[in-house]
Amino acid sequence: MKAAGYKSKAALALKIGTSETNVGRWCNGQIIATRPLLNRLAKALNLSPEDLVDDFEQPRDKEKENFELIIKVRKILQSKTQYAAALRMDIESLHAAVETEEKLNAAREIIAKGNQDLVELKTKIKALEKDMSRI
Repeated sequence: MKAAGYKSKAALALKIGTSETNVGRWCNGQIIATRPLLNRLAKALNLSPEDLVDDFEQPRDKEKENFELIIKVRKILQSKTQYAAALRMDIESLHAAVETEEKLNAAREIIAKGNQDLVELKTKIKALEKDMSRI
């Protein structure tokens, strides 16, 4: 803009018949210039309309690439999040299984101890029966 001899957006806007706001928005890529405005703008800047469009299509292509990349990243994150949730459920199931196994082992120990106590009681009963038979 300054290279073409315009000191401000207001001066350029006046030359091409639009508002300074529109020039600012167009320069920032917030709006797309209409074909008539694009032709007047190109003439005022001593450029071809294609030069102006090419300059602004590249950022739009980059924005599209960035948008597509964001979508891909979101999909990956979503699948990773789902995978992590499934792993969490598997881990919780394993913890429950380990807890159940620990409880089973504890019950087996109690049963084994009870069986030992029973064997000892049977031995004592036999000994008592022998003693009683002698009397």
